[in-house]
Amino acid sequence: MAYITNIETGVAGQTIKASAYDITSGEWLNMNTSSWTSSTVSYADKTLGNELNENLDANQTGTYSGDINFPTGGSGTREAVMIFYHDDAAPTAPPIGSERVRVDNASGTVYPTIADQVSSNLLSVIGTPASGTIASNIEAIDTVVDAIKAKTDNLPADPADASDIAAAFSTVNSTLTTIGNYIDTEVSAIKTVTDALTAAAAAKLATSAGQMITFTVDNSVLTPTTTQFECDDITEATADHYKDRVVIFTSGALAGQAKAITAYAKVGSNGRFTVGTLTEAPANNDTGIII
Repeated sequence: MAYITNIETGVAGQTIKASAYDITSGEWLNMNTSSWTSSTVSYADKTLGNELNENLDANQTGTYSGDINFPTGGSGTREAVMIFYHDDAAPTAPPIGSERVRVDNASGTVYPTIADQVSSNLLSVIGTPASGTIASNIEAIDTVVDAIKAKTDNLPADPADASDIAAAFSTVNSTLTTIGNYIDTEVSAIKTVTDALTAAAAAKLATSAGQMITFTVDNSVLTPTTTQFECDDITEATADHYKDRVVIFTSGALAGQAKAITAYAKVGSNGRFTVGTLTEAPANNDTGIII
């Protein structure tokens, strides 16, 4: 089994000791080591026992890393604290580092530190980054979030503020009120007129409407001109029967034009009208009324 630790000595030429204290039993533990190396310093032989000693070369500082074996015995697990300190430091000097570990009693296996467990479990959940490290990816995300925040900082504190919506509804309500008042006024005016109508007046209006005669232009015999045209649905035989009445066109290019009838005659099966000069000749099947 292997237990890896890194301890910064910070001081050249001093002895570093590592001790293990069994929290469960309240006893100091004996430790063995198979290797103790550093990339920046070289070391003398180890002193085995309940303390692991190592002498730094003169004027050197560095980081300790190594494999440490705990004694076996019993079952279950126990908790231990590894303490690292300078051998020649004052008794009251604080340790230069410590790590809490769990040790399997049967095998002596030391479980990874909490930091290692968290890192391993985290990677098992989120996966290893496709590129870079988690820290570099978080930094990249932080940069993107900062850029987004720079944009959102320019937005109003409450973009969908209720007062803005209320103001819009107020404008709409005001417009609807104006329209409603206008309709009320117009309807009231119309009602004033219709209220004045009596049954006798309505009868007279119906009688007047009954005297209006509809017609349809026919060009099968006479080609219409701006002053003369024939209708195949007017068959009055008396000459000038409609003279001095008015024709009003209701369709075609002449729709809306009105001219006085100056002469009328029945020619064949059609009634022929002579009228004041129109802007253009009526077309076949143009319609109108005689009032």
